[in-house]
Amino acid sequence: MSYSDRSYRETNIGVLKGKGADDASSSWFFSLPPKQFALLSSLIGILLTDNLNPDQQNALGNFIVNIGQVILTSAAQGQLLQDSGSQKQQ
Repeated sequence: MSYSDRSYRETNIGVLKGKGADDASSSWFFSLPPKQFALLSSLIGILLTDNLNPDQQNALGNFIVNIGQVILTSAAQGQLLQDSGSQKQQ
């Protein structure tokens, strides 16, 4: 593994652990209780649909879902790499 690959992986794993994020701007978001977290996403979704026709809503919704899918895929790979590294050390 090259230095740049290792550095990239360590940076991403650090972000998954909550390191590297701006604590002042993100701590409130990630500390919301589950129901408030869901409510916030609902409100944002409703606000984003204002003044959009159904085709635009579909396009925007698909775009946001794709962003979420990329985040989930990245997190899963980071977790796998982290778990693999900890198992090798045991």
